[in-house]
Amino acid sequence: MNSSSLCFNGQIVVKQSLIFAAEISSTRRRNTLRRVDRELFKGNHRAALSLVKSCGLRGFGAAKQIKSFNDLNMERSDILSLQLRLDLILDSIKKSFRFTSSGELSLLELESLIHRDSGNYLLNDHLKCMQHEAGHFLVGYLLGVLPKGYRVPSMYDLNQDELAGGRVDFLGLEFLEEVDSDGKSNYKPIKEKLFDETVCRILSVIIGGLVAEHVVFGRSAGLHSDVKKMYNTLKRWDFKEDEAESQIKRAALNTLLILDHQYEARSRLAEAMALGRSVGNCIDTIESALKDPFI
Repeated sequence: MNSSSLCFNGQIVVKQSLIFAAEISSTRRRNTLRRVDRELFKGNHRAALSLVKSCGLRGFGAAKQIKSFNDLNMERSDILSLQLRLDLILDSIKKSFRFTSSGELSLLELESLIHRDSGNYLLNDHLKCMQHEAGHFLVGYLLGVLPKGYRVPSMYDLNQDELAGGRVDFLGLEFLEEVDSDGKSNYKPIKEKLFDETVCRILSVIIGGLVAEHVVFGRSAGLHSDVKKMYNTLKRWDFKEDEAESQIKRAALNTLLILDHQYEARSRLAEAMALGRSVGNCIDTIESALKDPFI
């Protein structure tokens, strides 16, 4: 056997070894995630989090947070395009907040918020809800916040109740349920560098759904309770208006970058969530579709 044949055969062996190793890794991951599901089902959320942290998942907490456009290594044309899309998202957030806080919008503003394409309204609403909740789930997971449960309404649910909504519940963010027009949050962190990262992470999770709608459909359906929750959260933490706007802008930019970069993972996750897959199965779906490197 000549040297070229040996080299070729060696490459085949190496390739087969890598495939075998990947299959073992995937099997171990799925087995661990089944255990995660069992712990979540029993309400042992901390045990589930410990399993997620210990099983070598690539994506959990892997997304990096940036402070501004200056941290991006991108062409000027790409930066300008990203800036335009970010401005649309921020405008959508402001309009949604104006509506939820005052209930008053001009007819043109209202139409732009709840614009629906021609066709099956029910199907459109279902698709938007799928992408919205997948946005929350994926952003939270990649920023190291464990989803512990979720709900995506079926088309039947939406047909029975137009206001039927979805949700994703996260471990450690339970305090957000206390943040409404009358409630108060006991979560009062100290404003320092670490806190800035924490604020960006929490706000990114809150607006993950709205940003996902922009990424997929080019617009948001608007009227999101998420937006009101975000502003109320910042208010409870005593952020001044200019500070709040700065934090929202940073969170929106980071969320947009995450969802842009992990487009395939978000798409597959939305399908899995629409089918009612378990949290562990949804995490496995993300891990199987991740794109490197992370931002």
